[in-house]
Amino acid sequence: MKLSLVITVLFLCSTHFVSSYAQGTNPEPVKLSLVKVGDDGGIGERQYPRSPVLIPSVSIEGPTLLLYSGCDGCTIELRDEDGQTVYSVYVEHGTESIGLPEELAGSFEIRIIRGSLTFVGEIEL
Repeated sequence: MKLSLVITVLFLCSTHFVSSYAQGTNPEPVKLSLVKVGDDGGIGERQYPRSPVLIPSVSIEGPTLLLYSGCDGCTIELRDEDGQTVYSVYVEHGTESIGLPEELAGSFEIRIIRGSLTFVGEIEL
């Protein structure tokens, strides 16, 4: 009984994976790290809180940022190579994706700001 249940679950998971792959959806995970931000907005030394921190989980697929966890109530900023903020949005609770402006192209630093914590990564649009 248990074996047939496991086989059924594995089959359903593989079917979902194959159908997602066939549809061309292949979001790229965004690697984020927790950083300390100085008074001037520049990145300083790493900041390690005393308790565990949930690092946001996000992916990029074309001009869409997919939000999986840890982003509710955050501000997301994109900065260009000169460090200028070119896009900023507040993430309402329950938001699952954000469509980024199509005129943005190239490499950007993504900052997810949650209270006093800032998570930084790189994305390509």
